[in-house]
Amino acid sequence: MEGGVIGDLAALASCRTCLFEPGAPECGKPLAHEHSCTRWRPASLFDQALVNSAIRVDPMDKLCIAGGRALDGVLSASGAKNAALPILAATLLASGPVRLTNVPALRDISTTLELLGQLGARLWREGDVVQSEPAELASFAAPYELVKTMRASILVLGPLLARYGRADVSLPGGCAIGARPVNLHIEGLRAMGAEISVEGGYIRARAQRLRGARLVMEMVSVTGTENLMMAAALAEGETLIE
Repeated sequence: MEGGVIGDLAALASCRTCLFEPGAPECGKPLAHEHSCTRWRPASLFDQALVNSAIRVDPMDKLCIAGGRALDGVLSASGAKNAALPILAATLLASGPVRLTNVPALRDISTTLELLGQLGARLWREGDVVQSEPAELASFAAPYELVKTMRASILVLGPLLARYGRADVSLPGGCAIGARPVNLHIEGLRAMGAEISVEGGYIRARAQRLRGARLVMEMVSVTGTENLMMAAALAEGETLIE
Protein backbone atom coordinates (compact mmCIF):
# COMPACT_ATOMS: atom_id res chain seq x y z
CA MET A 1 0.00 0.00 0.00
CA GLU A 2 2.81 2.36 -0.92
CA GLY A 3 1.39 4.98 -3.24
CA GLY A 4 -0.26 2.56 -5.68
CA VAL A 5 -3.75 2.42 -7.13
CA ILE A 6 -6.24 2.57 -4.29
CA GLY A 7 -7.63 -0.79 -5.36
CA ASP A 8 -4.38 -2.33 -4.13
CA LEU A 9 -5.94 -2.13 -0.66
CA ALA A 10 -8.13 -5.01 -1.78
CA ALA A 11 -5.34 -6.80 -3.55
CA LEU A 12 -2.31 -6.67 -1.28
CA ALA A 13 -1.54 -10.24 -2.28
CA SER A 14 -4.04 -11.38 -4.87
CA CYS A 15 -7.21 -10.79 -6.84
CA ARG A 16 -10.06 -9.27 -4.81
CA THR A 17 -12.98 -11.23 -6.24
CA CYS A 18 -11.11 -14.53 -6.18
CA LEU A 19 -10.65 -14.03 -2.43
CA PHE A 20 -14.38 -13.52 -2.04
CA GLU A 21 -15.24 -16.80 -3.77
CA PRO A 22 -15.15 -19.70 -1.29
CA GLY A 23 -12.71 -22.37 -2.35
CA ALA A 24 -11.45 -20.44 -5.36
CA PRO A 25 -7.70 -20.31 -5.91
CA GLU A 26 -5.95 -16.96 -5.76
CA CYS A 27 -5.02 -15.66 -9.16
CA GLY A 28 -2.05 -13.78 -7.75
CA LYS A 29 -2.55 -10.71 -9.94
CA PRO A 30 -2.95 -7.20 -8.54
CA LEU A 31 -6.10 -5.16 -9.05
CA ALA A 32 -5.11 -2.51 -11.61
CA HIS A 33 -6.65 -0.65 -14.54
CA GLU A 34 -6.90 -3.78 -16.63
CA HIS A 35 -7.24 -7.04 -14.78
CA SER A 36 -6.54 -10.07 -16.97
CA CYS A 37 -7.87 -12.60 -14.48
CA THR A 38 -10.92 -14.16 -16.13
CA ARG A 39 -12.48 -14.78 -12.70
CA TRP A 40 -12.49 -11.10 -11.75
CA ARG A 41 -15.74 -9.13 -11.83
CA PRO A 42 -16.34 -5.72 -10.19
CA ALA A 43 -18.36 -6.33 -7.02
CA SER A 44 -19.79 -2.80 -6.99
CA LEU A 45 -19.81 0.53 -8.80
CA PHE A 46 -17.06 1.59 -6.40
CA ASP A 47 -14.88 -1.34 -7.51
CA GLN A 48 -15.54 -0.47 -11.15
CA ALA A 49 -14.57 3.15 -10.48
CA LEU A 50 -11.31 1.98 -8.95
CA VAL A 51 -10.48 0.05 -12.08
CA ASN A 52 -11.51 2.84 -14.44
CA SER A 53 -9.63 5.63 -12.69
CA ALA A 54 -6.10 6.31 -11.62
CA ILE A 55 -6.72 7.35 -8.04
CA ARG A 56 -3.50 7.30 -6.08
CA VAL A 57 -2.88 7.53 -2.36
CA ASP A 58 0.11 8.91 -0.50
CA PRO A 59 2.29 6.50 1.47
CA MET A 60 1.12 6.13 5.06
CA ASP A 61 2.63 4.91 8.30
CA LYS A 62 1.93 1.37 9.39
CA LEU A 63 2.30 -0.77 12.47
CA CYS A 64 4.09 -4.10 12.09
CA ILE A 65 3.40 -6.39 15.06
CA ALA A 66 5.40 -9.59 15.44
CA GLY A 67 3.40 -11.83 17.74
CA GLY A 68 4.07 -15.21 19.26
CA ARG A 69 5.44 -13.92 22.57
CA ALA A 70 3.70 -13.62 25.91
CA LEU A 71 3.27 -10.02 27.08
CA ASP A 72 4.93 -9.10 30.34
CA GLY A 73 5.68 -5.79 32.03
CA VAL A 74 4.21 -2.73 33.69
CA LEU A 75 2.32 0.01 31.88
CA SER A 76 1.21 3.31 33.39
CA ALA A 77 -2.20 4.25 32.02
CA SER A 78 -2.68 7.96 31.45
CA GLY A 79 -5.78 9.67 32.76
CA ALA A 80 -8.67 10.20 30.35
CA LYS A 81 -8.93 13.65 28.79
CA ASN A 82 -12.72 13.49 28.56
CA ALA A 83 -12.87 12.83 32.29
CA ALA A 84 -10.27 15.42 33.23
CA LEU A 85 -11.90 18.32 31.36
CA PRO A 86 -15.26 18.31 33.23
CA ILE A 87 -13.48 17.61 36.51
CA LEU A 88 -11.28 20.67 36.01
CA ALA A 89 -14.39 22.73 35.23
CA ALA A 90 -16.05 21.33 38.36
CA THR A 91 -13.26 22.75 40.54
CA LEU A 92 -15.02 26.10 40.05
CA LEU A 93 -17.72 24.79 42.39
CA ALA A 94 -15.27 24.33 45.25
CA SER A 95 -14.63 26.80 48.06
CA GLY A 96 -11.09 25.58 48.61
CA PRO A 97 -8.17 24.01 46.73
CA VAL A 98 -8.79 20.88 44.68
CA ARG A 99 -5.89 18.53 43.92
CA LEU A 100 -6.09 16.23 40.90
CA THR A 101 -3.64 13.47 39.97
CA ASN A 102 -2.97 11.50 36.80
CA VAL A 103 -4.01 14.47 34.64
CA PRO A 104 -2.87 13.84 31.05
CA ALA A 105 -0.49 16.31 29.43
CA LEU A 106 -2.59 17.30 26.44
CA ARG A 107 -3.32 20.56 24.63
CA ASP A 108 -6.98 20.63 25.71
CA ILE A 109 -5.90 20.26 29.34
CA SER A 110 -3.49 23.18 28.97
CA THR A 111 -6.23 25.26 27.34
CA THR A 112 -8.62 24.51 30.20
CA LEU A 113 -5.98 25.49 32.75
CA GLU A 114 -5.34 28.69 30.82
CA LEU A 115 -9.06 29.45 30.92
CA LEU A 116 -9.27 28.78 34.66
CA GLY A 117 -6.25 31.03 35.14
CA GLN A 118 -7.89 33.84 33.16
CA LEU A 119 -10.95 33.52 35.35
CA GLY A 120 -8.72 34.06 38.37
CA ALA A 121 -8.18 30.59 39.77
CA ARG A 122 -4.84 29.96 41.47
CA LEU A 123 -3.21 27.03 39.70
CA TRP A 124 -0.27 24.77 40.44
CA ARG A 125 0.94 22.02 38.14
CA GLU A 126 3.80 19.57 38.38
CA GLY A 127 3.91 16.52 36.14
CA ASP A 128 0.49 14.89 36.17
CA VAL A 129 -0.62 16.67 39.35
CA VAL A 130 -2.80 19.78 39.13
CA GLN A 131 -4.16 21.92 41.95
CA SER A 132 -6.81 24.56 41.41
CA GLU A 133 -8.15 27.06 43.93
CA PRO A 134 -10.90 29.24 42.44
CA ALA A 135 -12.02 30.95 45.65
CA GLU A 136 -11.53 34.52 44.39
CA LEU A 137 -12.28 34.83 40.69
CA ALA A 138 -11.51 38.06 38.86
CA SER A 139 -13.58 37.31 35.75
CA PHE A 140 -16.65 35.31 34.78
CA ALA A 141 -16.12 35.30 31.02
CA ALA A 142 -14.78 32.58 28.73
CA PRO A 143 -13.54 34.46 25.63
CA TYR A 144 -13.92 33.27 22.07
CA GLU A 145 -10.13 33.17 21.63
CA LEU A 146 -10.01 30.18 23.98
CA VAL A 147 -13.40 28.60 23.33
CA LYS A 148 -12.72 28.40 19.58
CA THR A 149 -9.66 26.23 20.26
CA MET A 150 -11.57 23.86 22.55
CA ARG A 151 -15.35 23.58 22.46
CA ALA A 152 -15.41 21.88 25.86
CA SER A 153 -14.72 25.32 27.34
CA ILE A 154 -18.50 25.72 27.54
CA LEU A 155 -18.29 23.41 30.57
CA VAL A 156 -17.51 26.43 32.77
CA LEU A 157 -21.02 27.81 32.11
CA GLY A 158 -22.84 25.67 34.68
CA PRO A 159 -20.28 25.93 37.52
CA LEU A 160 -19.83 29.70 37.15
CA LEU A 161 -23.56 30.30 37.14
CA ALA A 162 -24.23 27.96 40.06
CA ARG A 163 -21.51 29.32 42.33
CA TYR A 164 -21.16 32.95 41.33
CA GLY A 165 -24.53 33.71 39.76
CA ARG A 166 -23.16 34.88 36.42
CA ALA A 167 -21.32 33.62 33.37
CA ASP A 168 -20.47 34.99 29.94
CA VAL A 169 -19.32 32.16 27.72
CA SER A 170 -18.59 32.43 24.02
CA LEU A 171 -20.54 30.16 21.74
CA PRO A 172 -18.30 27.29 20.60
CA GLY A 173 -18.75 28.33 16.99
CA GLY A 174 -18.67 32.06 17.58
CA CYS A 175 -22.02 33.48 16.48
CA ALA A 176 -23.11 30.21 14.88
CA ILE A 177 -25.42 28.87 17.56
CA GLY A 178 -26.34 25.93 15.36
CA ALA A 179 -22.77 24.62 15.23
CA ARG A 180 -23.26 22.61 18.41
CA PRO A 181 -26.44 21.80 20.38
CA VAL A 182 -25.78 24.42 23.07
CA ASN A 183 -29.52 24.94 23.26
CA LEU A 184 -29.61 21.93 25.59
CA HIS A 185 -27.34 23.76 28.04
CA ILE A 186 -29.37 26.96 27.73
CA GLU A 187 -32.80 25.39 28.06
CA GLY A 188 -31.73 23.27 31.02
CA LEU A 189 -30.31 26.24 32.93
CA ARG A 190 -33.40 28.31 32.15
CA ALA A 191 -35.55 25.54 33.60
CA MET A 192 -33.45 25.86 36.76
CA GLY A 193 -34.26 29.56 37.01
CA ALA A 194 -31.47 31.25 35.07
CA GLU A 195 -31.99 34.30 32.89
CA ILE A 196 -30.07 33.75 29.68
CA SER A 197 -29.57 35.79 26.54
CA VAL A 198 -27.38 35.23 23.50
CA GLU A 199 -25.70 38.45 22.42
CA GLY A 200 -22.71 39.10 20.22
CA GLY A 201 -21.76 35.45 20.08
CA TYR A 202 -21.86 35.05 23.88
CA ILE A 203 -24.17 33.15 26.20
CA ARG A 204 -24.87 35.60 29.03
CA ALA A 205 -26.40 33.86 32.05
CA ARG A 206 -27.51 35.31 35.39
CA ALA A 207 -29.18 33.74 38.43
CA GLN A 208 -29.62 34.60 42.10
CA ARG A 209 -29.87 30.92 43.04
CA LEU A 210 -30.55 28.01 40.77
CA ARG A 211 -33.29 25.63 41.81
CA GLY A 212 -33.74 21.94 41.15
CA ALA A 213 -35.90 20.90 38.20
CA ARG A 214 -36.86 17.96 36.03
CA LEU A 215 -34.86 18.23 32.83
CA VAL A 216 -35.69 16.17 29.75
CA MET A 217 -32.88 16.13 27.17
CA GLU A 218 -34.18 16.19 23.60
CA MET A 219 -31.04 14.46 22.40
CA VAL A 220 -27.94 12.86 23.87
CA SER A 221 -25.34 15.45 24.85
CA VAL A 222 -22.38 14.55 27.01
CA THR A 223 -21.23 18.11 27.69
CA GLY A 224 -24.84 19.21 28.13
CA THR A 225 -25.40 16.58 30.80
CA GLU A 226 -22.11 17.41 32.51
CA ASN A 227 -22.90 21.13 32.55
CA LEU A 228 -26.35 20.61 34.04
CA MET A 229 -25.05 18.12 36.62
CA MET A 230 -22.45 20.63 37.82
CA ALA A 231 -25.06 23.40 37.97
CA ALA A 232 -27.40 21.09 39.90
CA ALA A 233 -24.70 20.40 42.50
CA LEU A 234 -25.23 23.85 44.06
CA ALA A 235 -28.87 24.32 43.06
CA GLU A 236 -31.56 24.42 45.72
CA GLY A 237 -33.56 21.21 45.73
CA GLU A 238 -33.35 18.07 43.61
CA THR A 239 -32.63 17.95 39.90
CA LEU A 240 -33.68 15.03 37.72
CA ILE A 241 -32.09 14.70 34.27
CA GLU A 242 -33.76 12.38 31.79
